[in-house]
Amino acid sequence: MSVGVHFGSRHITHRELARTRFYSDYCKPCGVDYSIAACFLSDRDHLGILALYRGRRRGDYGARESRWLGDLVPHLARATALAARLQRAELLRSSGERAWDLMASGMLLLGSDGRIMFANRMAEEILRQSDGLAVRHGRLVATAGTAMARLAELLRRASTPGDRPRTAGAMPVMRSGRRPLQLWAMPLPREEARFPALEPAATSCVLLIDPERELVSSTGSLKALYGLTRAEAELVAGLLHGERLEHYADRVGISRNTARSHLRSVFGKTDTSRQAELMRLMAAAPFGLDMDADDRVSTPRGDDAAGKDQAR
Repeated sequence: MSVGVHFGSRHITHRELARTRFYSDYCKPCGVDYSIAACFLSDRDHLGILALYRGRRRGDYGARESRWLGDLVPHLARATALAARLQRAELLRSSGERAWDLMASGMLLLGSDGRIMFANRMAEEILRQSDGLAVRHGRLVATAGTAMARLAELLRRASTPGDRPRTAGAMPVMRSGRRPLQLWAMPLPREEARFPALEPAATSCVLLIDPERELVSSTGSLKALYGLTRAEAELVAGLLHGERLEHYADRVGISRNTARSHLRSVFGKTDTSRQAELMRLMAAAPFGLDMDADDRVSTPRGDDAAGKDQAR
């Protein structure tokens, strides 16, 4: 920090200032004859300067104004540093939320009182259906009375403070005409706030896994990871959806020998030897990520979905 970038006539006389283009273009039209300025921020990308200007009638700045400016600059520097830290924290929080929205499973953060403090996009989609789970008065509840007590106890254990490491609890959540949701409740590490917290911290994390959710695979990702061709990636997507090899070949209009040839090629490129081993490898990929339509692997729909269910 420095005071006195230009301290009136002590640094430059009015006659010298009047000969400059800066004076003719800016100072004179604005009635500025004397200035005093201080720098409170200086780094590679930013420069912050507090400047005061006055006309000739009010006279030059003196030691009193210089002292006032010197007293003010440290506060401006601290305020600017605090604003930068808050901005970085907000950017990290916003980036984290966008990353959580890419997850194929739902994620909730709950406070110690059971209130939902954050829900990613998939969790909001699941809760919006009010099938098995719902939100009442800001809290996660089961829609079936038989599951209410079990869910409440699971969430209570996950949010109860303790010194011992706690294992995650899980339970199925029954739904109408569909496979149950898988609910996992896990405690979050506790951290003591240095200052009085404006908002309570989340104490537990709940993951919601929907086994009925359609997997969408990226051909670009499969090609980049394993060197698969488009046809091979299409085959992998069909197998991930439970199709038998023969049914997949009939659906896309290729011979079964061609489908087997594609599968053998996939085995070689992925260093697998069995279909079950291949499925374990493929299931570990984050296929829930959003992608452009041109980069999506086709999946069975409509009447083809019935064949998929039979293949299961």
